[in-house]
Amino acid sequence: MDAVEVRHYTVREIRDWLVHNKPAKGLSNEIIRPAFAWALIHHPDVTDEDPVVAAIFDNGKLATSTCAFPEVMVKPAFKDSEGNVKRVWWYPMLWCKPEYRGKGYGLVAIGSLAEVYGMDRAWTVWAVPESIEIFEFLGRKTYFFPRYFMSKRNFSNTYKGRLLKFKQEVTNWLENRRKQALPHYNYSVRYLNSVDDESYEFICKNSMENLFLASQQVLNWELHYPWSVSSPLTDRVPVDGRYFQDTTALLQNSFVQVRIDDRIVGVYIMRHSDVGITLDYMYYTKESADIVYLSVVEHILRLRAKSFDTEDGELAKFVQRYIFFPVSKTEKLSLSISPEIQVPEIIVR
Repeated sequence: MDAVEVRHYTVREIRDWLVHNKPAKGLSNEIIRPAFAWALIHHPDVTDEDPVVAAIFDNGKLATSTCAFPEVMVKPAFKDSEGNVKRVWWYPMLWCKPEYRGKGYGLVAIGSLAEVYGMDRAWTVWAVPESIEIFEFLGRKTYFFPRYFMSKRNFSNTYKGRLLKFKQEVTNWLENRRKQALPHYNYSVRYLNSVDDESYEFICKNSMENLFLASQQVLNWELHYPWSVSSPLTDRVPVDGRYFQDTTALLQNSFVQVRIDDRIVGVYIMRHSDVGITLDYMYYTKESADIVYLSVVEHILRLRAKSFDTEDGELAKFVQRYIFFPVSKTEKLSLSISPEIQVPEIIVR
C-alpha cells in the first residue's frame, strides 16, 4: 500500500527556510518558488503560526503542492455569527505531477488547509477547471467575469520565423497608421511605490461598483511583494520543477496616479514585464475616464509593450481604438467564493 503523507508549512517555517537556510522536512524550491513564498509570508494578514503551504508526498516523493494566503477584506463584508470580520483564504495555485494525477491529491491538499481555517473561507480566482471542481465540491459557488488580452504574435528565431516577424511589423505599422490620432488632454502622472492615504481615500470613493475592496495594507503588499523576481539571464536559471519553468527577464510594479490640476482623477497598479503590461486595481472618476485611459495607451506606446491585459472592458475598447494588436481575445475567468456573498450579474472586481 502506498504511503501518502500531507505536510503543512507555516509562515515561521518558510521564513526559516528563506532567511536562515533551515528548511523543514521536504520543503524546497520544487514545492513553491522562493519569491512567491517570500510574498506569502509578508502578507499583512498572516501570523507566524499560520500554515500557508501544503504538500503531498507519495512514498517520500513530492506529488502535489498548493498554498493559500489570507485577506481581511474591506468589501464584501464576510463576518461570523458575532459580527467579527473573518479572514478569507485565497488559493492562488495548485499543481500535481502528471504521474500522480487522478488520485484526488488536489482535493486532499486544498481540503487539508481548508480544514484548518474553515471550509467557508476557502476561495479562489482565475482557476483551472480541475481546481474549480474542487472548490465547488467544498461548497463554493463559481461565477465568471471577462478579462481582455491583446498581444503581438511570437515567431521562432528561424529564417521563416524572422520573415514572418518582419511581415507582422510591416502590418502593424500599416494598421497603426489607419488608427485614430491620440486625443490631446492636459494631465500629469505621478509614480509611487506605495498607496498613500490620499490615493486610498480616492479608491474608496470610486469603488462603489466593485464587488471587492482591498485594504490599503493589502494593496501595498501587492506592490511591494511581486510573486516573481526579475531574471535577466533566463537561460541560466535552473529549473527546480515542472511548475516553475517560467522566468521573467523584467518585472516592475508601479502605482500610478493620474492628475488634473493637482487633483487625482484615476489610479492603477501597473505591472510592466518584458512580455507586456498588466493592469489591475484601476479606479477613476467617470467624467475623467478617457483621460485615464489615454495615460494607459501612452504607457503601452512608450514602453513598446508586446501585450496588454485588463478587466476593464471600456479601457480595452479604448486601447484597440488607438493601437493595433494582431491577437485580441476575451477570456472568462472564474471566481469561486462563499454562496453567502451577494454577487451582481455583472462582476467588477
